[in-house]
Amino acid sequence: MAIDKFELAILIGEKDDGDRPEWLPLELKVEPDESRAEDLEDLCQNLIDLHERASGLEHLDRAIEVGLEALSLTPLDHPKRGLYLGRRASELLIRYQEIANRDDLEKGIELITAALILTPKSESQWSNFCSIHADLYRQRFKQDGNIKDLEKAVDHATVAVRDGPADSPLFKYRADYLTTLGNILLERFDATGQQEDLNHAILHLENARDIPKTNAVAEARCLSGLATAFTLCYKRTDDHASLEAAIHNERLALETLPDWFEGKSEVMNNMALHLTDRFRWTKMADDIDEAAKYAEMVLTLRPPNHMYYAGSLNNISNIMEARFYESKDLNDLNSAIEKAEDTLSATQIDHTSRAGRLFNLGAKYHVRYGKSNDPQDLQLAVKSFIDGWRIINGPPFHRVMAGSQAAHRLMELGRLEEATTIAMEVVDLLPQVTSRSLGITDQQYVVRKFSGMAGNACSLLLSAGRLHEALEYLERGRTVILDQFRQLQDDINNTFDRAGAGISESNSLVQNRLASVSKFNECIDAIRLLPGHDRFLLGPTIENMKSGAKGGLIVIVIISSLRSDAIIISEEAIDSIELPGLSYSETAEWLEKDLEGRPKNRADRKMRNEQYSDLLHWLWVSGVKPILDHTEFQPSSSARLPRISWIGCGMASLLPFHAAGDRTPGSNEHTFSYAISSYSLSIKTMFQARAKSREGIPGVHPALLMVGMPTTDGHASLPGVGDEIEEIAEVVEPSFTVKRLLHPQPSLVISDLASYDMIHFACHAVSDTKSPLNGHLLLQGDTSNRSSSKQCSPLTVEAIVKMDLKRARIAYLSACSTAENKGKKLLDEAIHLASGFQVAGFAHVLGT
Repeated sequence: MAIDKFELAILIGEKDDGDRPEWLPLELKVEPDESRAEDLEDLCQNLIDLHERASGLEHLDRAIEVGLEALSLTPLDHPKRGLYLGRRASELLIRYQEIANRDDLEKGIELITAALILTPKSESQWSNFCSIHADLYRQRFKQDGNIKDLEKAVDHATVAVRDGPADSPLFKYRADYLTTLGNILLERFDATGQQEDLNHAILHLENARDIPKTNAVAEARCLSGLATAFTLCYKRTDDHASLEAAIHNERLALETLPDWFEGKSEVMNNMALHLTDRFRWTKMADDIDEAAKYAEMVLTLRPPNHMYYAGSLNNISNIMEARFYESKDLNDLNSAIEKAEDTLSATQIDHTSRAGRLFNLGAKYHVRYGKSNDPQDLQLAVKSFIDGWRIINGPPFHRVMAGSQAAHRLMELGRLEEATTIAMEVVDLLPQVTSRSLGITDQQYVVRKFSGMAGNACSLLLSAGRLHEALEYLERGRTVILDQFRQLQDDINNTFDRAGAGISESNSLVQNRLASVSKFNECIDAIRLLPGHDRFLLGPTIENMKSGAKGGLIVIVIISSLRSDAIIISEEAIDSIELPGLSYSETAEWLEKDLEGRPKNRADRKMRNEQYSDLLHWLWVSGVKPILDHTEFQPSSSARLPRISWIGCGMASLLPFHAAGDRTPGSNEHTFSYAISSYSLSIKTMFQARAKSREGIPGVHPALLMVGMPTTDGHASLPGVGDEIEEIAEVVEPSFTVKRLLHPQPSLVISDLASYDMIHFACHAVSDTKSPLNGHLLLQGDTSNRSSSKQCSPLTVEAIVKMDLKRARIAYLSACSTAENKGKKLLDEAIHLASGFQVAGFAHVLGT
């Protein structure tokens, strides 16, 4: 994050006259009057006390007026001038939080900056001013959406906590500083989705809770912040205990605050939000009724010019919508829409929250369209989504959600040209939403929100006859998460050594998440200017793709709600064929059938086999055979069949193209008779695997690691594992160095993997519907304590993709579900155990 010279001086506590901004007065415009200034300052503080116990702004306005006059009469060298500057900034912040006057915000930043210039770091007010400075930057971020302001807020809040001296009279305010830092980190979590911020926010807020507070307001502010943090945990993890903790802490905050405190409305508003969330889970009428009561009370306490008045309306709208889903009463939905429209009217035209509120309004219109079938509701929904997408200063996450829905609904209306433009723009914005600054789990959460966008963009472009662009956008918008790891591991390892003569600092750039991302991107731009490196971290060109298809075909199958197609890449050309028989609805119907798992009995086994044969025949007739006919492939019994690398997009990633066909005896109408099949996550992945294969196996003796789990706590025994491992060893020894690991813990396997070229797992595996990154191989648990109930331990996809295995060549996963991704909203990410090993460096992975 870039900060100016003065701000840097504040952060490190080194200031001199050269750091004084131009606007800081060097002389007073009126004759100083120290005695009158002190009298006015006392009056100002009394008026602030009155404001805290009364509604309206009368006392606060007068306090600021009197305080500024006191400041104008205070000599420049007066020892309390810094204190007065800080107080004025705090008062302007309070008024900004009431009526959102931009002048108050900017003037507050100026005054607190001046206060920090005049206040030595050793003085007791230093940390207090840093905390106020942080809160002002936080408010400006909420207004403009400039992430640099939020970063400054985090920095200054961190300084306030770090530098508060224990022997200072103001050390008792440490809880306030921790609360401010915690709330700002929650703001950054909301903006970026980075789980680490949420975890640290909870830590700071819990520390603040355990410190005695100076007053009831400080206590309630901390408790309410902690409640917000727990609610965010609940929304990320569906952990109901977190939601209960949120409600508990918010109730404590309400009980703590005196009735006369005007800020109590914010705590009531938060309580309404928590209760609404619990109603969506419990369906208890008492929860939604209590939420509505608090929300209506908040609206009566906030005048229309209040900073959070629009937010109060939005809250009521969401409560009415939640009630509608249970009552099915259209009057509730109409009321929700009416309040959402009022919310938008009360939201400033340039406010960052406008994008999210337009998205919410559009979603409500679309729900009503589903009930009324009134085309006007669909038109209103589309307009709201488009308008939300066009809020340039809105959070990228909210914009992408609005843009994705806009593209979907424009497709419904047949407005394909508009849908194409927005879909391409959304895909272009995805890297900002899934920034390298996010952890991989956070990226997975974010990507769920725009599932299918790459496929839609591709289908739209194909319908417009723009084949090459369709392929480009498909590659750009899929496997976003795993690409982050693959790019960092492969391109950086291969390129920095060759191109790094002038880029010596790059190795440390990925160390410090948000602070390093912009520098990292600048470094990438610099590398692309070097001769021969213009494609660094970019996908293959069209010519690269064609050359990569030598000896066979690359076939990409796309199934979207608009159409289904196959893009066929050969050495000579890139072509496409529409597949009307492989429709979205029919594919979904097949995939909904329960063809997995253990049959209950012999009859169930027979039924499943028949259904699976029907699926394979349907896939052959509707998808694979038309592709093979288009390419003029012919069936053959030759051992030298051409190769097809299949890449599935969306639901197509779940289809067994290699096994499609007519299973009746004697038939050669199946994929096996035409081609040798393999699968890849994307074209980029396939090229990287081939490049690694050509490097050859290093060393005199290739090394094979075999991992087996004959028994696993809580799972069926695998009695053939030992024989499987020994039979393989018998074949490859002594040409291969072989190591056998029976019942190893994940840590032992991870430490050994880097030393082996090939690895063979024979164990149980588990896929995860909600979080494919948590899919795992089941290995040995902690055996040091036999009384422990945890006798098995997971080797997860997330742990695997974080490895960078230089020697890795072949991984054989003799376990169920290793190439399975049950996360319906993460199909385009192709996250499963097999893809995890491929990203970690294995050129060839065999999974099931």
